[in-house]
Amino acid sequence: MTRRIRRSDSWAAVLIVGILLILMRCEESLPSYESPVDLLAIRKMEASVGGVERSSLIIDIRGVNNYDDTLQDTVRVTGTLDVWFPSHEDWRITIPLTNADLKPPSRLIGRLLTIDPGDTFRLQASWDLVSKSGQDILPHIPDEYFYEKTGTHYTQAEQIKYQASFSLFRQAGYMESAVQEYQFKGFWKDTPQAPVVSARPAKQSP
Repeated sequence: MTRRIRRSDSWAAVLIVGILLILMRCEESLPSYESPVDLLAIRKMEASVGGVERSSLIIDIRGVNNYDDTLQDTVRVTGTLDVWFPSHEDWRITIPLTNADLKPPSRLIGRLLTIDPGDTFRLQASWDLVSKSGQDILPHIPDEYFYEKTGTHYTQAEQIKYQASFSLFRQAGYMESAVQEYQFKGFWKDTPQAPVVSARPAKQSP
């Protein structure tokens, strides 16, 4: 005996097939989701020398939003800046990067960081040139010139290398720079010595 297909069954089958076709077309037409993980990039890093009584190393980090939409979230800077002298194994430091290192033109209001498409964010960190082991590096760099009147030592050039790896948002991935190089020339001053006062015996009364 031939089984008859009920009309309700045929309509249900047609409806299911139609829904499946619509879902398949939606999946084909939707663009693939791009996570903002890799859409923030370090554009440029520059080193310079600062300080008044002695040199410090200042490193400026600038990045850009490559995403085609505004990124806005609570800022949470995590990462490090590694700096080292290739000529001396112990002359190195790892500087933790934090929210406090964000500088203008970064658009930071409270803890809310906004970066429009193509806009720049900036961090700045400094190193007092005291190594991780506590050694003051500047007096160990040979002098290029010594100015006796002020007791100021101007050092010869020493190559420095540095590299940054950090994230700005909790859900964003880490950005890592290439290793950068800089020819460092600094200065430091002799510590003033307290004058030596010799004790004189008191005069005896006649």
